[in-house]
Amino acid sequence: MDPLTVVTSWQFVLFGLAIASVMYVLRIVVEYFMELGHIDPDKNKLWNKVMLPILPVIIGAIWATHLRAFPYPDNMVSRPDRLIFGLVAGLLSGLIYRVVKAVLYQKVIDVVQHINKPPINVATNNVAPSVPPSNLPPRGQL
Repeated sequence: MDPLTVVTSWQFVLFGLAIASVMYVLRIVVEYFMELGHIDPDKNKLWNKVMLPILPVIIGAIWATHLRAFPYPDNMVSRPDRLIFGLVAGLLSGLIYRVVKAVLYQKVIDVVQHINKPPINVATNNVAPSVPPSNLPPRGQL
């Protein structure tokens, strides 16, 4: 199977989103306890420069080797295939999350603009202008 096909498959996207969601929850919990211990998470280089970049890759590798029932693309049955799948999914999980979030945001904006669009005047065949950007919510604030 073509590597680009695997990376764009729904299984890969779902696996990457699962890793991103676990990382989100883990980050909130760990940073909460760091603040309770009077440690500033923003200034902690071990947390920001080492742990946060490495943890998604480790989680992806562990999940891929242990979750045999996951519907991997093109019947990836060998452990090395699944390991590579998990490593790459963990590495790209942040990017996958941002892309899916941007696509969903654009879909919501399209629906809002379609709902607010006045009907076409059949006599003149003119379409009223769409919602001005100033009336839309700021990006990421839905």
